[in-house]
Amino acid sequence: MLIIDNELHPTTSANRIPTVRDGRGITPDDVADHLFVSNLRGNLKEIRSLGQYFDHVFENRFKMIVIDAFYRMLPAESDENDNAAMASVYNTIDRYAEMLGSAFVLIHHTSKGNQSFKSVTDVGAGAGTKSRIARRVFSRLERMADVRMRSSTSQP
Repeated sequence: MLIIDNELHPTTSANRIPTVRDGRGITPDDVADHLFVSNLRGNLKEIRSLGQYFDHVFENRFKMIVIDAFYRMLPAESDENDNAAMASVYNTIDRYAEMLGSAFVLIHHTSKGNQSFKSVTDVGAGAGTKSRIARRVFSRLERMADVRMRSSTSQP
């Protein structure tokens, strides 16, 4: 897994990751050569410039790439409330995922205010495109889980 973190300083990640790892009962050997962190705070990249960054990442090297925080990688001229702009950003991420053979996890912030009475679409800040794209992924996972559940409980 590659974590591209554009909010934390390297020293914070160096402290936080072992704390979480140890709290979860994971040994350093369990994650050695499996977890890489790239801290970009102070050297932010926007999503389109990650193509050059990924030129140095080999296909199928990482099964998962986490971008934290997603909003800090949006192009300067884009508006997170603009559905067309967000669709373009997601198309870029889809291209990277295909190129690298990796899944992407985008850490996104919520909208302001109490979240408890909001629908899934309204919880995330910005354009509804973000939740519709994510909902599609989750609905596929739910269908896959449903199929697995039915096949595991069916009689031979």
